[in-house]
Amino acid sequence: MRHYSISRWKDYANGNITGLEKVLMEEHLAHCSQCLESYLEVLEGSGILRPAPENITDRIMAAVSMAESHQNNCKKDCNRVKKGKIRDISRFAVAASIALILWQFGVFGQLSMSMLKVDEMILSRRETDRALVNGFGDKMINQLNSFFDTITEKGDVMFNEKKK
Repeated sequence: MRHYSISRWKDYANGNITGLEKVLMEEHLAHCSQCLESYLEVLEGSGILRPAPENITDRIMAAVSMAESHQNNCKKDCNRVKKGKIRDISRFAVAASIALILWQFGVFGQLSMSMLKVDEMILSRRETDRALVNGFGDKMINQLNSFFDTITEKGDVMFNEKKK
């Protein structure tokens, strides 16, 4: 295994290495403990690494606990939504099952037959109503025609008498 020199690790830490060589050095760091120690020494000596703030552990732990509580709240909300969807789907499944059972026993067929009978009754009533309306209308027209005929005859008689 080829190891990189301290000067190369300094160049890498300062960002002077790019491209394929940078990728190769990063992969080498992942597998070589000797070069990792050299690289960490370069970082400590260069001042790139700063000491962590004193209360960093407390802040990180507080953030983690807040994230956990937020995640638990989200789980509760998600469970509530899932339960609502399951409830709705269950209701639809029960309604569909009842409809299939009723269909199997012919209830819908009986309903459709009774609806056909109701339609026939309505149509027959409409026809009798039309007959009544037509009968009444015919009577009225006939009476009006006879009335006008009488007036016309009397008018003609009166008109002819005046001419003479």
